Amino acid sequence: MTKETNQVKNRNLKLLMMTALVSCLVGTPRAYAAKSTRQLPDVLSHVLAEPQILFSLSYGSGASEVGLSWWEGGATSISDFGVGEDGSIYVADPVNGKIKQFSRQGKLLMASEDTNHGCTALAVGPSGRVYVLYGAEGNVAVYDQGRKRVQAAETRISAALERLEVQPISSWLSVDKSGQLYLDRDRRIVALSESGEKACIVGRRPLLADEGQGYAFQGLSSGKQAIGKIYNVDGSLVNEFTEDVFGRVQVKIHAADGSVKRQISIPRGEFGNIEKQLPTGGRNIIGVDNRDHFYTRRSPSTIRHIPFKNKQILVHFYAILEYDRNGDFVALRAVLDGTWMDSEHWVKVDKHGNVYWLDFKENHVDVMMSPVASST
Repeated sequence: MTKETNQVKNRNLKLLMMTALVSCLVGTPRAYAAKSTRQLPDVLSHVLAEPQILFSLSYGSGASEVGLSWWEGGATSISDFGVGEDGSIYVADPVNGKIKQFSRQGKLLMASEDTNHGCTALAVGPSGRVYVLYGAEGNVAVYDQGRKRVQAAETRISAALERLEVQPISSWLSVDKSGQLYLDRDRRIVALSESGEKACIVGRRPLLADEGQGYAFQGLSSGKQAIGKIYNVDGSLVNEFTEDVFGRVQVKIHAADGSVKRQISIPRGEFGNIEKQLPTGGRNIIGVDNRDHFYTRRSPSTIRHIPFKNKQILVHFYAILEYDRNGDFVALRAVLDGTWMDSEHWVKVDKHGNVYWLDFKENHVDVMMSPVASST
C-alpha cells in the first residue's frame, strides 16, 4: 500500500471518527437521519409539519459562533438552550464561556459580559432575566437581560438554598410566567421567588405554563414488556433483550395553594397506531404550552448500534407527541435521533406550542423548529 493511499485512508478514517463524535455529542439529539428513517416509514409520514431550520451556528470562538471542544470520550458544545418570550433563542456556550441570545434569523443580539465556562443549564424568565447553572455544585448565576451579572440576586438565592439545607448538586432549572425559579436539589424541587428571598420545597418536578398553575406528573407502569433489539450499522443483530413498556402518564394540575384542581391520564383513551409503535419512554413529559397541551417523549424498542473506540454508543430515535388538555392524542410533532439520555433537557416547547431542538453537524449546529399548526 502506497504512502499516498495510507494518507487518504487515514484522512477518511479521521473524518468518519469526527462525524461519529459530533453525532454522539453527550445529550445532543440530531434530526432523524435519512438512512435510519426507513425503519419506521408509517410513523414518519404522520409528523405534523416539516421541521424548519431557524438558523445555523458555526463552531468557533467568534461572537456569533459557538465553541466545540474535543476530549477523550467525545465532544462538548452547547450545553443548554432556551426560548425567550419574544421567540429569541438563548444558548449556553461553555467552551467560549458565554451566554448568547440570537434572533430567530440568527442575528446575535447579546453575549454575556463575564466568562462562565461551567454553564450547564439555563432558563429564561418573562422579564428577560436569565438564570444559569454552573460549576460542579450547580451554583446559580443571574444575568439581567442576559448580559450583566446580578450579584445581589445570586447572593439571595444562595442564602435561601442554604437555609433549606438541601444538597447543592443541581442539573435542571425552570422559570414560570411570574418569574419564580425552580431547581432540582437533592431529588427535590425548590421554588424561589424572583427576588431570591423566599424558597420552599414543592415536591415533584413541576411543568409550568399559566401563572399560578403547576403540573406534576408520574409514569404509570403497564405491567408489560417489549423485546428490544440492537442492530449494527451493517444491519446485523447485536443484542436482544426485554424492557418495560412504560404505559401512561398521570398528570395532576395544582392550584396556586397546592391543592389538586384536576387529574388526567395521557393518553386518555386507547393507544393509537403511532403510539403502539413507540412503546417506551412514555413517562417523560417535556413541556406544556399555554393551551394546556402536553408534550411527551416516546421511543421504539429497535435501536442502532455504533461502536467507537471500543465503546458501545447506542443511538436510537425518539418521538415528541402532543396531547390536549384532556389527554387525547393531537399529533406527532417531531422525530429525533440521538443518544439515550434525559432528552427533555434538549427539547423545548414555547408558549404557543412550537417545538425546538438542536441538530449538531460536523462543522455547525442547526437550531430546529417544528411549528405548531393552527388546527392544533
